[in-house]
Amino acid sequence: LSTEEIAWLYKKRWEIELFFKWIKQKLKIKKFIGNSLNAVMMQIISAIITFIMLKLIQNGVNSAYGLTTIKRIIKHSLTNKVNIKEFSWFIFLGS
Repeated sequence: LSTEEIAWLYKKRWEIELFFKWIKQKLKIKKFIGNSLNAVMMQIISAIITFIMLKLIQNGVNSAYGLTTIKRIIKHSLTNKVNIKEFSWFIFLGS
């Protein structure tokens, strides 16, 4: 291999390392549930969708809460009854 090819491979490897670091930190994926490519992809895609939804909620109501707090509030309220006609993210997140 030439030095350019080695440098390119190292750069690609580093990009993969950074991607998995981002997955662990932002998407909170610590362990993959399945072993197949499809199972891993579905878990990553689901986590990305969840992350984007939380960011949209956070930005949509200009919430001072972090994503972890918003996630906890939503998780906690999943077991509570919510009147959808009176529901407001602004009230819900205290903005």
